[in-house]
Amino acid sequence: MFLCVYIKQWYQRRVRGEKEKKKNSEAESLGPGDSLFEISPYLASCGLTEPNLQVYSTFKELPILPQLLFVHLHCQLSRLTYLPSCVQVVPLKRTSAESLDPHIYNTGLATIFRQFPVDYSLEFSDLCAQYISSAPSTTSLPAHMLKEFCRLSDIPTTVTSNAVPNCILQTTQP
Repeated sequence: MFLCVYIKQWYQRRVRGEKEKKKNSEAESLGPGDSLFEISPYLASCGLTEPNLQVYSTFKELPILPQLLFVHLHCQLSRLTYLPSCVQVVPLKRTSAESLDPHIYNTGLATIFRQFPVDYSLEFSDLCAQYISSAPSTTSLPAHMLKEFCRLSDIPTTVTSNAVPNCILQTTQP
C-alpha cells in the first residue's frame, strides 16, 4: 500500500515539473524561421528534402507490382483530363474531394518504383506503352502521364519512343 502511494506522489511531482518546464520553454521558444533552420540538417540527412530520391530497402520481390500499379493508374485516368492548349494533365474536378493532382501521383509512382529494381519501372512503362498503342483514340492523357513518369524515374526517352508511335508522342509536346 505504501509503495502505491509513493509512486502516485512521485508521478504527480513529475507531471508538475514537466508542466513548469513546458511553460518556461514556451517563453524561450524559437521563431518559425529559427526552428526550420534547426531542423533542416536533420531532414536533409533523412532524405526528406528530395522525395524523388528517397530509397528504402526491400526484402521481398513483388513480381506483379508493375501490373497492379498499371491497373491502378488506369482506374485513376478517369479523374484526370488533358488540356491540349496548355499541353498538360489537370484534375477533372478542381474543387472536389475526389480530385487528383497528376504531378503528385506520378511522383508517388516514381518513388514507389525506386524501391525496386529498374526492371519494374521498365515493365510498368512497357505496359503503359502497350495501352497507348492499343487505344490510339484516347492516348493524349496516358501518353503525357507516361512521359512524365519516365522523366521522374530517369528512364531514357528512347524506351518510350521505341514502344509508342511518334504521332502519339508528338501530341504531348508543346
